Amino acid sequence: MKDNDKVELPQGVNQCYIDIKGLTISYWQYCHANKTKKRATKPWVVLHGWLDNNASYVPLIEQLNQLDSFENDIYFIEFAGHGLSQHKSEDSHYHFIDWVYELSELLEVLVLNPCHLIGHSLGGIVGSVYSGLYPEKVTSLTMLDAAGPYTSEVDVTEQIRQAFDSRKAISNSQTKHYSSLDAIIRARAFHSQIPEHLASLLIKRAMTGNDATGWSWASDSKLKTLSPVRLTDVQAHQIIEKITCPINVILASEGEPTIRKAFEHRQYKFKNMQYAVIEGSHHVHMEKPEQVLARIMKFHSQLNHNQ
Repeated sequence: MKDNDKVELPQGVNQCYIDIKGLTISYWQYCHANKTKKRATKPWVVLHGWLDNNASYVPLIEQLNQLDSFENDIYFIEFAGHGLSQHKSEDSHYHFIDWVYELSELLEVLVLNPCHLIGHSLGGIVGSVYSGLYPEKVTSLTMLDAAGPYTSEVDVTEQIRQAFDSRKAISNSQTKHYSSLDAIIRARAFHSQIPEHLASLLIKRAMTGNDATGWSWASDSKLKTLSPVRLTDVQAHQIIEKITCPINVILASEGEPTIRKAFEHRQYKFKNMQYAVIEGSHHVHMEKPEQVLARIMKFHSQLNHNQ
């Protein structure tokens, strides 16, 4: 058991693990206390953002627990290298498309298809690509401050060179140890523009150790390396045009500018899409969980009405 596995889980959540091609993936399974049906509805599969973990959804789960009832099972997945999921081997790196494959394998093993996909940032990107690759397996897609695949139009040789340089820099760096979590929490709160009590949720699951021996990051440092190859706009649009399920986009008013720009550029490429802007930072689902959940529930209510 890792030190960050000792963090108290929200009500209704079970910590689970599954082996995906030799890699141990961590996930939470959520069931509402007043659930009456046994797997009668399609599950929600929820994906976190880059360098985040499942703790980013604790405020949303707390809002779910305030509902009188909720019938869907929810699976919160932690990508390889994040949270309590296993790191890749030293000679391996994290390619974006591998997280899509990881999701595909996990959904098959857990028999969760078809499902409703919900993802924040990186999770929304992964969800959008999966939805384009396997439209028959996705009932709906909700993206939280995400707007489909991340793209790049820069010189590919320079992009690959920068990626290789970042790998060398990471491999030559020493593991940092911190005497206290307080400074790390403050730094994360400042960087992500969220209150410290929310940053604390993310940091406590992302760190391992104790005050006596010091703290270090539990997430894989290789996650911070640059991607050597990215999709082009043309390729991203090809994927988006293959998505057939209803799409729900929730943007943050003070979210990432690149995400807002991408959404404005490609919003008309999405079929059957609705969107809303909620006041808050990139982690608006942590800051305004009641508003985000209300938007998601309204979207799913419309889906049920149209079926």
